[in-house]
Amino acid sequence: MKLFHFSEEPGIQIFEPRTIYDQTDAKVWTIDEYHAPHYYFPRACPRVCIWPKDDTSDMDNERFFWDVEN
Repeated sequence: MKLFHFSEEPGIQIFEPRTIYDQTDAKVWTIDEYHAPHYYFPRACPRVCIWPKDDTSDMDNERFFWDVEN
């Protein structure tokens, strides 16, 4: 599995674990490839991400998704 880390700080060379909120263990937060598009834009940029499911209708697939191979 590939894991990704996104940051608005371009100069990061080493990701140092840090503690946030009331956690006791420091962590480096990562995201899997499937959910990565949530982080392609700056935090202040409004965004909505959607994916088709097995029960997505043909009409919704045609309306909201496209065949990336063609």
